[in-house]
Amino acid sequence: MRARGLDVVSSRWATVLASDSHIRYCRSCLSEGYQSIFCQIDGLLECPIHREPLYSVCHACGAPTARYALTYLSMAVPFKCPLCQSFYGDRPFSILAGNHSSQDNSYFEPYAALFRWLLQIGSPLVSWPTLRDWHWGDDRALLQGERSRAIFCILTRLHPIEVKGSLAVDHSRIALHVHRVPPAEVSVIALPNSDDSGNERVRRTHLFRSLRRHLMRSLLRRHRRCVAGALERLTINWDSLEMYPTSEICPLAFGFLLWRHHFEEPDLLREPHRGLCLRTSVLNWPGQTGVTTKAWGSFASMSFAACFQVAIEWATESAALADLDEKAREVRFRELVGMFRVKLSPRILAWPSLVTCIRLADEACREQVLAVVRMHSRPDGNENCCAQWTSLGFLAK
Repeated sequence: MRARGLDVVSSRWATVLASDSHIRYCRSCLSEGYQSIFCQIDGLLECPIHREPLYSVCHACGAPTARYALTYLSMAVPFKCPLCQSFYGDRPFSILAGNHSSQDNSYFEPYAALFRWLLQIGSPLVSWPTLRDWHWGDDRALLQGERSRAIFCILTRLHPIEVKGSLAVDHSRIALHVHRVPPAEVSVIALPNSDDSGNERVRRTHLFRSLRRHLMRSLLRRHRRCVAGALERLTINWDSLEMYPTSEICPLAFGFLLWRHHFEEPDLLREPHRGLCLRTSVLNWPGQTGVTTKAWGSFASMSFAACFQVAIEWATESAALADLDEKAREVRFRELVGMFRVKLSPRILAWPSLVTCIRLADEACREQVLAVVRMHSRPDGNENCCAQWTSLGFLAK
């Protein structure tokens, strides 16, 4: 979908940040006979002028607004609810009165700032090559515009909108690590196929080994038996490399082993005691562009957070299997494996889809390389020590 008009400002980001499925409006703006195309940006939670919430439903009856398009519903009764005929604004306005025409240009400066911001992030200096593959695993969240809101949140944190005061943006679901590379170091970052790539792979392997040891000592010290016992409860489809539990398993142990399964060669269940050898795909992350060793370390740690989230989702979805009979349980289990197969196999997806890399560069050639992951909300109400999942506080640091 595309919010018509924003593509003129930034064709690159219009379809990503905005939606035309429903008209979004500020009640005070409509009372003055004005509605901005920028209100269609899903991540914008409030009107930049009045700092009031933006709505996509009727305040009187709750019916959704019409599409942001030239349709019968949107034009027959402009800015009125097609169901109850209530005006969306605080009060009806007269087109002849021109309520907003008396305002000077400074009144609309917040929207002008949004216009400039869209032009700036539309430049080649902002590169997000894996944006298409970066997504949540939940289609319902995608339908609700959560992905668009998350992308807007990330871009505004990297490149703030120059407006007086701050705009309301939901930052609660995003963990963001920013690595600034000084101009003198940009030219010496090892690319995947460069002469120094071998040394960089060695550094990344040592870093991964240290991270794995740190997780075992600090995070998994109370779950060592869970990790040891988890190997007996896991199976791997060697054709697709999907690794999944065949019985109830500690989510923390499953997430840890799934993370290792994505990163390490050879596979855990066949040769668990061989020396460490990382998969080429993760050693070369993020692909054809080079990043610093520190940025790669953020990618590795955030990948563990993403795999842990997959383990939580699996535990949540599989909890109902115990209430089914044997035949229904087998059918539902196969459905679960099919639903999670992309997240469970490093052959299908080299690294978790929740992790991505963004590159920013300014005129001085300073670059920012970022690893991004959505953090799961803290679960509660479970007294099982293996299901309390206390690692989220550690990962957020």
